[in-house]
This record gives sequence, C-alpha cells and structure tokens, in this order.
Amino acid sequence: MKIRILLAALAITTTALAGDDIHGILKSRPQGVAGTWVIDGRAFVADERTRIDDSHGPLKVGACVEAEFEDGVLEEIESKPTDHCPPENAP
Repeated sequence: MKIRILLAALAITTTALAGDDIHGILKSRPQGVAGTWVIDGRAFVADERTRIDDSHGPLKVGACVEAEFEDGVLEEIESKPTDHCPPENAP
C-alpha cells in the first residue's frame, strides 16, 4: 500500500513539473509578448519569461503554433509548419 501511494505521488509530481503542450491555430494574441494568447479557443497568459520561437514563420493570427504551458501560463510559444496542426483547424 505504501509503495502504491509513493508511486502515485511521484507520478503526480512528475506530471506537474513537466507541464503540457498544445498544437493549434493562433486565434488572437497581444501586441507584444505579455498578455493573453488564444490557441484553438483556449486562453493562455504570457509574461516576460515566455520564450518566443518564430523560426517557422511569424506568430500572427492564423499561424500554426506549438505552446508549452503550465497552469495556463505560457512557458514557450513557437511557430510550426501548417502540417503540425490538426487538419480540421488549418486555415
């Protein structure tokens, strides 16, 4: 029983530290980096620590993006080729 609880605690801790990611179409964004970014209808907050990678094109509305986030706060957002987004969401 103690081993199961310990393993469950480790799994939760690892998941919490890892964060999540999403691929989708950028629906709206702030003027700069800080502010609210909307990806496929989900709102995320970026701040001065959010990393930006626009190596696959500009991060403009309609672009395919990948975002890494934790608790709704963006850690990184990067442009991706269109084929990285689900077909039903492609512009």
